This record gives sequence, structure tokens and C-alpha cells, in this order.
Amino acid sequence: MFLIEWDIFHTRYLNSNTIFVKEYDDKWCFYTYDGYSQIKSVKEKSVNTEENISFVDRYMTDKKNFVKIIEIVDESLVEEYTDVTYAEPEEDFEVSLEYGQQ
Repeated sequence: MFLIEWDIFHTRYLNSNTIFVKEYDDKWCFYTYDGYSQIKSVKEKSVNTEENISFVDRYMTDKKNFVKIIEIVDESLVEEYTDVTYAEPEEDFEVSLEYGQQ
């Protein structure tokens, strides 16, 4: 599973993939699958409640591709529940991500 920054995550995946989101007291964890890798992003909550409300309004309200999850038993199961079909890459196509792994 790749861990990437929130700015990259919401730009690339927020509107086009099925997103699983788990809320904790101090953060939100977002999970998706891009056809090749499982991807996770963590957005830390602010100490300012208004900033947290603004974040929810901007990114999480009325997103039809969001699946809110209560508990994650095994993060590897995220891939199994994404209902997205991807085209197979050509044989000489190579995927390369330069983000840190978790």
C-alpha cells in the first residue's frame, strides 16, 4: 500500500475512484485502488473545529463515490470492494510511483 500526501490524493483520486474513508478523533484516513496499487492518504485534523467543518464541506459532502467505513480489519480488503474496471496496460507499459511506502 502506498501512502501519499492529501493534496496529491484528492487531485488524482477523489472524484474518479471509489474512496473509502475512516474517521478517527485526530485524522481521516482515505483509501482507494488505482488498478495497480492500493493507495492511502491521511489528513490530520486541525485543532480548529471550523477548519475541520470546512474540510468536510469541501471534500467529503455529497461525494457519491465515498464509502464511509466504521472499522478496518484488514487494509488489503480495500481492493476487493472497489467496483471499478480498468483497461489493461500494454506490455511495455511500466508503472512507477515515487511516493513513500507504508
